[in-house]
Amino acid sequence: MKSFVFSTLIGFLLLAGCSKQNFQTVNDENSFLAAASYNANVDILWVIDNSYATMEVHQNRIADKMQSFYDGLIANKTNFRIAATTMDMSSGGAQGDLLGSVPVISKSTPNAVARLQELLKRGGQGNNSEIGLGAMKRALEKEVSKGTAARFLRDDALLVIVFVTDDRDFSIGTPNDYKNFLDGLKGENTLKNQKWIANYIGVTDLNDPNCRTYGDYSAKGDDYIELAQGSGGVSDSICDTDFSSYIDQITLRLKSVLNRYKLEDIPILDSLTVYKNRALIRRDSTDGWIYETETNTVVLNGSAKPGPNDDIEIKFEIKTKLKNKN
Repeated sequence: MKSFVFSTLIGFLLLAGCSKQNFQTVNDENSFLAAASYNANVDILWVIDNSYATMEVHQNRIADKMQSFYDGLIANKTNFRIAATTMDMSSGGAQGDLLGSVPVISKSTPNAVARLQELLKRGGQGNNSEIGLGAMKRALEKEVSKGTAARFLRDDALLVIVFVTDDRDFSIGTPNDYKNFLDGLKGENTLKNQKWIANYIGVTDLNDPNCRTYGDYSAKGDDYIELAQGSGGVSDSICDTDFSSYIDQITLRLKSVLNRYKLEDIPILDSLTVYKNRALIRRDSTDGWIYETETNTVVLNGSAKPGPNDDIEIKFEIKTKLKNKN
């Protein structure tokens, strides 16, 4: 019987005292070595409003938080890719292209924080009809069309989208149309087994006198909020002077979703047992664990999902020892 212990500490916590993720293989009398790995692949797409000069202030404030954001991703050994596009779908706009001198940021990117800040600072000279949902869809379609040459989108990664705007959305179609698109792209999304999460930074309260945009105009991003709520994402005001709490909310939400443990050898299913803090977890699709045969992955659901400082232990007898391990 093989036994695997994981100190999950998987949060994308951006606090200074953020804990690091650790895991170790625990061996018993069986001399075969095997391992399992936590699936920490996350693709993060920022969709930025660049319609007016007023947006530059918001872009700069969010960019100021990217050092701690990046540090949190690194500290938790997240295998991330980050990209950005704008909401400008006009002939002179981005039209879904990934922007920046380095369009896809990962932990191996030199001067990654500076490059990440560059991605978010898109200026305010774009078209004033913000097509955020449409730009997101176009950007992802372009990635899919590249096939194996795609640098951003990965099949096995959690897709996280962050819309940043001070206006409503002018895209064709309904939020449900874009939900269906994302479900088709990543697999059907449920709160128990999430494949993608949408988040929104924008106008959330039309009655807030301190949250006015260009020319004292204010428009609530109802379509973005609907998509975010439907995916369990976060919506917060773009007029907040400090985005730290918002970023924390996004990362805490991610922590509760990344709950997949890929095994490097095929188990005898009847021998598979899973423990959380040494307490046996039942095999249950709602509040327990399931085993995905096609991916050789243990997935934790509901109350079984790990939180900060939880230990996950997976024991099983090996049915087939895999030779080619990723």
